Formats: sequence, structure tokens, C-alpha cells
Amino acid sequence: MNNDINLISPKTTEDIIKQEKALKITRILAGVSLGFVAVSAVIVFILNLTSPLDSIRKQEQVILQNMSAMKDRASNYALLNDRLKSIDDIVSTRKKYDQILDSIVASTPSDISIEGFALQKEGTMSVNASGRSLDSINNFIDNVVSLSSQKKGIKNVVIDNLIASKDGKYGVSITFTTL
Repeated sequence: MNNDINLISPKTTEDIIKQEKALKITRILAGVSLGFVAVSAVIVFILNLTSPLDSIRKQEQVILQNMSAMKDRASNYALLNDRLKSIDDIVSTRKKYDQILDSIVASTPSDISIEGFALQKEGTMSVNASGRSLDSINNFIDNVVSLSSQKKGIKNVVIDNLIASKDGKYGVSITFTTL
């Protein structure tokens, strides 16, 4: 065999110096990064010891509880608004019985007393009135019929009863349909 064949290249002193320099730089960088990590860990540890994390956590709990209470108030407020809107819708669609009764009371002669009002079924009302004079009872009936002809909330007037008692008192029961 040939002894002159060298598969491993001989290292020159320049190559060795370059490798040693690279190794030295790598060691310095490793030491600096180790020092940086160590200093950072110490700083984080000191910050943890001196920071008020417990008070921040307590404040967080208080804020969460307040937000929960506010959420309850907001839901109650929304429910209240919804119910008020529903009530307003109901009131706006129902008949104005108070106006009808006011017009009947306003048209009642002074010597007639109204004994009662009754709402029998949707749209049907009855009025019981009494007085000492048949003429006053007649005026009352005429006034209710004129309210019907003027379309002031009344239609289809029906006299249910006309009663004369022994003590000279007269009564009438009128049923009518509301508009």
C-alpha cells in the first residue's frame, strides 16, 4: 500500500486558531445568555415577592361580583321594560269603558241615582238606575238612547227591566253594546 495517501487533511495552525476563536466566542455567548437568564429569573422572583397580586385578585373578585349584580339589574330592567310595553299595548287596545260611563253619568238627570254598572261580557254593559219620578226615568232612557244615536260609545240599547215599587220609587235596567 501506499503510505503517501493521507485521507485526513493536516491542520494548519491557522485553522486551529480559527476553531479556538469560534469556540471562545461560543463559550462567551453561552455564558452571557446564562447570565441573562439567571438575572431575569431573579428579577421575576423579586417582582413576584413585592407585587400586590393578592390585592389584585381580590379586586378582580369584587369587580366580577359587581358585574354579576349589574347583569341582574340589567335583566330586571329589560323584563320591566317588556312588561310595561305589554301593559301599554293592552291598555291601548281595550275599550274605553271609563269614557262611556262618564258620558252616561253626565247625561243622568239630577234626581236619578245610578245603582250599579256591570260589564257582562266583552262589549256588553248594563246600568241600573232608580228615581222617584217616571218622567226622570224617561229622561234618563232618552239620554242613553241619544248617546247611542250620537255614537258616543254605545249602540243597541235594550231596556231589560222597568220596576215600580210600592214606596213610589222606580227603577230601570238598561243593557247596551259598546262600540
